[in-house]
Amino acid sequence: VLIPRPETETLVETVIEHLKDSPQSKIIDLGTGSGAIAISLAKNLRSPFVFATDISPDALRVAKENAKTLGVDERIEFLCGDLFEPLDNKNLKGSINCVVSNPPYVSKDEFDRLPKEVKDYEPIVALKTDEEGISFHRRIIEGSLYFLKKGGILALEVGLGQANKVADLTQNHTDFQSTEIKKDLGGIDRIVVSHKI
Repeated sequence: VLIPRPETETLVETVIEHLKDSPQSKIIDLGTGSGAIAISLAKNLRSPFVFATDISPDALRVAKENAKTLGVDERIEFLCGDLFEPLDNKNLKGSINCVVSNPPYVSKDEFDRLPKEVKDYEPIVALKTDEEGISFHRRIIEGSLYFLKKGGILALEVGLGQANKVADLTQNHTDFQSTEIKKDLGGIDRIVVSHKI
């Protein structure tokens, strides 16, 4: 299971800021891993419900244990499968307030330069993606259009140097507007947020 990093705090804080006045928000957390994002949102928002997906059954076991330990397991449904695929039969079209994800965004070149302790102890599938590092972002942007309600937000964590590319992908869709880029605690452009119109 991927170890959550401080950069992801900025992603969670961004979503909380956008949804803090929305009681009973419905949220999709794609690639939930240990459940850190889903659990944080379930604990810090007013009566939300989170659909958390991951392709790894092992990661989902850890996430479920974490949610139960922290007392939010009844606010999160964990589903095994690739991105949106496990949500196909949930009848969620146009009903979601937020799609959030910290997807794999480490390119092959970057992966080769990662510290040994990261490469040896964290799942490659949770880190590594295509040459540009944004293939998952493309898929998430496309899929989120089906699920997000009008005014809903898409919030994505991105790698170093990827924010403008991912923001451009959202702006290429007439269904998204007000795309913004947020910096992480280290001052790096790390979060892309866009609103569905």
